[in-house]
Amino acid sequence: MKDGLVEAFSTETALWEPFLDRIARLYADMDDMYRRVSDQYGFHCQGCKDNCCRSTFYHHTVLESLYLMKGFEQMDKDRQAVVVKRAQVVSLYPRAGHFCPLCQEERCLLYTYRPMICRLHGIAHEVRRPDGAVSYGPGCEQFEAVTQGQSYVVFDRTEFYWALSRLEKEARECLGVTKRIKMTVSQMVTAFKNRSRSL
Repeated sequence: MKDGLVEAFSTETALWEPFLDRIARLYADMDDMYRRVSDQYGFHCQGCKDNCCRSTFYHHTVLESLYLMKGFEQMDKDRQAVVVKRAQVVSLYPRAGHFCPLCQEERCLLYTYRPMICRLHGIAHEVRRPDGAVSYGPGCEQFEAVTQGQSYVVFDRTEFYWALSRLEKEARECLGVTKRIKMTVSQMVTAFKNRSRSL
């Protein structure tokens, strides 16, 4: 288990809850912005063979990990066991074909609780750097195919990154978490399951 989550998991769950409520509201804002932009393009992800769940994303926020595990705890035990088994396989064999253990039939089992990058991935976007420069990112292959020839619709991720950063900083100070994390969803699931067994 990574040190940052060891520190977070050692705190009382009651300390997490106010922050989890706030990240839920931030996620709702992200989803709303994403929906409005994707509607303008006429692009709506229905899942595909090359979806983002098959990309290796590293997550660096303790708060998002705790929120994802809140959703995991609400799954029935049989489904949890399936997810844990997948997570263990992926952690051992990252090229085995299932990068995210929550992906089933091209859909996310914890869609409501998915991290920020999973919410914002897919459509063309921009980010304003502290020096004022703007960097642009393309959408996924499916997005590019569907929207070929269309004009760019502004999708600025900057404020979401900053809002999440501020919330993460506040949560870490409250929870006494000092160590950084760099984890895939598989590693989060495995760490959380190991924590649960140790209680």
